[in-house]
Amino acid sequence: MATEIVDRGGRAGSVGGDLADPSTTGRIIDAAIALGPLACVVNNAGTPGEANTHRAHETPDDLWDETIRTNLTCVQRLIRAAIPELAESSTPNRSIVNLSSTAGQRVLPWYGAYCVSKAALEALTRQQALELAPMGIRVNAVSPGSTSTDTIVGTLGRVVDRTGVDAERLTRSDHPGVPRPRIRQICPVRAG
Repeated sequence: MATEIVDRGGRAGSVGGDLADPSTTGRIIDAAIALGPLACVVNNAGTPGEANTHRAHETPDDLWDETIRTNLTCVQRLIRAAIPELAESSTPNRSIVNLSSTAGQRVLPWYGAYCVSKAALEALTRQQALELAPMGIRVNAVSPGSTSTDTIVGTLGRVVDRTGVDAERLTRSDHPGVPRPRIRQICPVRAG
């Protein structure tokens, strides 16, 4: 995506790494501020993980921990790393956007760890919105429905294979692509 932005005349960079490694968040923020004042942070890391072939009470600790770490702890780390830069930024309309899921608002069979992690992410979003508002930083969550990606299709396939549950029961809608229009409303991006 960074290449596409640059090709269209914008400025962008990319950082490779594992968000479970706390040093990665610092490198992400450093790369962002190298481009100019920080205006918006979009937390789009997430995983349905292998935990989604287990009922919540049967999810092995390692899979539970991986899901919570990826979908909640890594988001909190990036928010924490971004706050000083966002608070000092001269850019108006500073924002943090957390990608959640409708699974944070409803429960799905065999998706216990994922649903819990996304519900906790929505609670974190509300908490941070309250705490960061005095600094002029907005915090919102976008909760798209099921998005038809290779990851989602693979996850659904694993759940169906393991449980025999009909895929239609696991998701109410599949939408191609990503929820870019709503994110752009919250966090407008200008080229140049």
